[in-house]
Amino acid sequence: MFDSKELDVLENIAKKQGCTYKVSDGLFEAVKDGKVVLHVDSNSKSGYCLFGEHVKGKKTYHSGFAKKEVRLSGYNIEDRFNFYGPLSKYVGQTLTKKIDGQEVNVPITCSSHEQNGFRIYNYGDPDFSKYEVGPTSHISDEIKQQHPSKHIREHWQQTKNHEAHKTNTTPLTAHHKAPNELSSVPTNIHTSFQHIGWSAIMNEDVYITGQKTNQQSHAKTSRKSQNTRKQESQQSTSFLDMTANVYEKSLDYVKNNPKTTGTVIAVVVIAATVGFYLYRKHKKTKRRNP
Repeated sequence: MFDSKELDVLENIAKKQGCTYKVSDGLFEAVKDGKVVLHVDSNSKSGYCLFGEHVKGKKTYHSGFAKKEVRLSGYNIEDRFNFYGPLSKYVGQTLTKKIDGQEVNVPITCSSHEQNGFRIYNYGDPDFSKYEVGPTSHISDEIKQQHPSKHIREHWQQTKNHEAHKTNTTPLTAHHKAPNELSSVPTNIHTSFQHIGWSAIMNEDVYITGQKTNQQSHAKTSRKSQNTRKQESQQSTSFLDMTANVYEKSLDYVKNNPKTTGTVIAVVVIAATVGFYLYRKHKKTKRRNP
């Protein structure tokens, strides 16, 4: 059971965050937006803060909670982030599909790993272990921090000489079993069970720290810049086309009206000569009478 000091801490946190809360059988739960965002068990001295969640095809949710706010001595509180993929409702079941004449049975799981200080739960993660070709590759922490494409290159580098890969004739896809583990799965099987892969989950800027809006804004700005450049290019092209059209028509007029053209040219030359003469005369008069 919680002592009075522990309850005071938890209740103050819940009130600060605008949550409703309840205490029952040594459990404290704070609810916000219809979600349990703080769960603490006084019996096991453990719990979690729901930092956020991402549902496939929907916006990422952030609770505003973090374990650093829960200052309870002797308790192990984790920051939790949940991912719900397209197959999340089938967790605990085995899905059967017929793929290219073969019956394929894949268990749908909830996998969990520590990633950048969070305990991440991936609901709807298919277990392809029965159909893996060759060994699982293990990438270093240094490579894990890089773009997932680097993980894939490292995976093929580690496994390309394995006998199973040499004799395999089926197209393969590198699948992240975990943040630092990859396996080779037949592509037709991998693509038949849609899921949120750990390669996507590791993109912390998009899903966990909530920078998706900024990235979308940047993309919109880029598209706007591209459209502006396109419009400017079209305007420039239109002006050039117009100029070329006027020039072409002028040449046609000169060819078809040589006498009139000659007269116009003569008038222009005479006007320019007279103008230049009057200008020079004005300059001389000005020098004599400063």
